[in-house]
Amino acid sequence: MIEIKVNEQILPAQLATVFAASGIKRPVDDLDRLHQMLQHANLLITAWDGEKLVGVARSLTDYSYCCYLSDLAVDQQVQAKGIGRALIEETKKTNRRQRYAHPSSFKRSDGLLSKSRV
Repeated sequence: MIEIKVNEQILPAQLATVFAASGIKRPVDDLDRLHQMLQHANLLITAWDGEKLVGVARSLTDYSYCCYLSDLAVDQQVQAKGIGRALIEETKKTNRRQRYAHPSSFKRSDGLLSKSRV
């Protein structure tokens, strides 16, 4: 059974393995770059088959208006089973849920905090 996790820390080598197994074109031989990619993404949704990472959706978001899904990769051996769709749906759900929990959603123009009407 596939388990979807939100913001689970992964290693650059794990990301490289999923990218390579998915067929997506990413710098899989540059672990330093992959480390930076993980460090600067603020929403990471992962799919696990037991202990094995089989899918990833890496996004940049402001939790207010925009969420850019930068990388969507699923191991080819488990593609066409709805894992990519589940990663996208969890990305959307988590981004909506965090919209009101993230501090940037509460800032008013006068610098005080209040709940946004987004």
